Amino acid sequence: MNPQLARLETPARVSTQGRVSDGLAIYVTVLAVIVASVAYLDLANFYYTITDGALLPKYLYFALGAAIAPLFVVRNKVLWTYLKTPFVFWTASMVVLNLVHWLFHLMDGNADAAGLVMTRIQFLVLAALIGFLLFQTKTVLLGWVFVTLALVLTALQLIDFVLPGTIVPYGTEGVVPGRAGSTLINANKAAESLVLLAVLGMAVLRPAWRIWLLLIVLPGVFLTFSRSGLLAWSIAVVAGFGLGVFPRSAYSLFLLFIPLAVSTAAGMLGLILSFVDIGALDNVYDRVMFFLTLEASDYSTQARLSVADLAVNSFLSQPLFGNGAGYTHFWGAIVQAPHNQHLMMLAEYGLVGYGLFIGLIMLLFRGGGYFRCLQAQPMTMVAFAVFLWFSSFTHNMFDNLSWLVSFALIGQRAMYTQK
Repeated sequence: MNPQLARLETPARVSTQGRVSDGLAIYVTVLAVIVASVAYLDLANFYYTITDGALLPKYLYFALGAAIAPLFVVRNKVLWTYLKTPFVFWTASMVVLNLVHWLFHLMDGNADAAGLVMTRIQFLVLAALIGFLLFQTKTVLLGWVFVTLALVLTALQLIDFVLPGTIVPYGTEGVVPGRAGSTLINANKAAESLVLLAVLGMAVLRPAWRIWLLLIVLPGVFLTFSRSGLLAWSIAVVAGFGLGVFPRSAYSLFLLFIPLAVSTAAGMLGLILSFVDIGALDNVYDRVMFFLTLEASDYSTQARLSVADLAVNSFLSQPLFGNGAGYTHFWGAIVQAPHNQHLMMLAEYGLVGYGLFIGLIMLLFRGGGYFRCLQAQPMTMVAFAVFLWFSSFTHNMFDNLSWLVSFALIGQRAMYTQK
């Protein structure tokens, strides 16, 4: 080939490759934003609910999986690196365990339990796919997405409380009158998602701004009237100060904020409760008074204690392999689930399954690649403390995409794209 022609063609070839690379980066970025929004705002279930079942959530999840799939080919080197990560190994182990339970349910003719277990399997696979996408997404971008979603969800929470029925119609299954749940419908799920978004988002902010993000999302968490959510927010604050996540100047700011917030909330208590449906007033009042009296004698607390006792007895009856995946959803004695991930794993999967849960705990403790990339390594322990707290008050960590996506991020020792 003529050397002059070669010199003319080389820049064009490089330019074409650059445009392809830039286009792929944009594709990954846009897809990551969409995935994070769907996961932490629970948009698939929200759309299904407000349209009276027009589109099953699984079809949107399948679409997300299909959108991620082409990256397996064009980013095969990244895929090979990702497949060797401990999170993928843990996910595969959980899928195998659930497949065994699914087969036993099918042989026993328990179609409802088999359907629930298959849904868990699909969520685990989807989490692994999303993990691959986020593994190669710029961590700075992810951090700002989490900050934005935290602000958006806080605004939605305020709207849902002040103008009930605006976001989710009255009478919708799962909505508790007087407790804001916005697009997540369930108030407890909304509190969990807000705290997770705040913890993940703080990593991208300067230390001086991190405490402000926590303060901004507080009203959204408070209006869920979720005791576990508010205490998780408090744990994030205490752990943040203890680990040096916030600057020293934030101490004085927070010491000024605490009495101001308490006095403001007390003064506005009558106004706040006026937005609460009269049928739920007693329940919400008991939840608010808990923080003043630290007494948990209401019906909700007592019911959970009864369920916890039942879960322990169920585990003791089948300690090694458990009573079967999904058991706590169909045990029939009472309608409540254990509201404790540890008890749920023991009752359903026994010591075998709980061993995998301990493996996840170790992954989260030793991970922190996302935070490390943002030079916010101490945030790993803040996230870990929040996870441990919530694990004692929710049984849906493997049934909610927001938790699984958080595990995929926090459980990585390193990210493929560093910045």
